[in-house]
Amino acid sequence: MPSPFLLSQLRPISFLRYTRCKCGAISLYRANGDVLTMLAKNKKKYLPFADLRRIPRSPYEFTQDCPRCRGEAVLDNQPPEKGTTE
Repeated sequence: MPSPFLLSQLRPISFLRYTRCKCGAISLYRANGDVLTMLAKNKKKYLPFADLRRIPRSPYEFTQDCPRCRGEAVLDNQPPEKGTTE
């Protein structure tokens, strides 16, 4: 039988909620405080197992100040295009 450590590595990451930003990014929030941010078009590349239909969406329609807009580290390291944030 595989060790508990290996089994824990196989469990998918669980997310508490997600938000969408006007710049086109999505941010997924974990219980431990981590925030994973990337352009929505790159979600399948970085998190193919994360089904947004099963993760609660933030009650706000769109945010305007995601980690990508603030210039923080994000999964796809693509800065926002000029004119996409207000």
